Amino acid sequence: MANSEFSVVGLAHKFLLAGESVGYKPTTFNGMAEKPGLLADFLAVYEGRARIIPIEVTPATTIVQAARSTLTVLPSLTVLERIALGSYDWKNSDITESRFPHNIATVGEWEHDLYHPNSFTSSEDAKSSAEVDGWVVAEAEHLLAFGKQFPDVQRKFPIIALGSVCEVRGNRRVLGLWSGGGGRDIRLFGWRGDWVSHVRFLRVRKVRSSVA
Repeated sequence: MANSEFSVVGLAHKFLLAGESVGYKPTTFNGMAEKPGLLADFLAVYEGRARIIPIEVTPATTIVQAARSTLTVLPSLTVLERIALGSYDWKNSDITESRFPHNIATVGEWEHDLYHPNSFTSSEDAKSSAEVDGWVVAEAEHLLAFGKQFPDVQRKFPIIALGSVCEVRGNRRVLGLWSGGGGRDIRLFGWRGDWVSHVRFLRVRKVRSSVA
């Protein structure tokens, strides 16, 4: 047993040293460990089932417009009812009503876009840089409205709602849309650690309100 434990610890140490030798911090690997979907993508590349395609580097404030139409957040629906309307292929079982109670302030129509820092970034830094000129990071209702109205966008990159924070077994999590094996997933991602550069953060700006 002792030899087994030593082997695991030694392997983890070698992994961290290898990362640091090419400029990555231990917090980056901690963030990866909290995002199983990203680890799955990494392993797919390592095992030859996928490949990395370099992207053109653009300024850190690049904004990708999702669409010119507005998002419509409907009133009086639970988070599970909103998920059902989106017809997802898979849902994390930790997404529950108690963790995501309906916020009536989200009801109405919203401008929206996908904020793309185009670099590794923390949740705190992404939220701070996204929330300018009346924009705020999306809550659960906004993300699920987006997924319903634009079902194929999440097949291109993960879409995260930094305003949808909940706690799961002592860890902060946020809702995100992603594509697993070609399907459309609604997942929980870890708040801690760095987000990789291909992630987009949904943000919104109020157009008009509606009665909840």
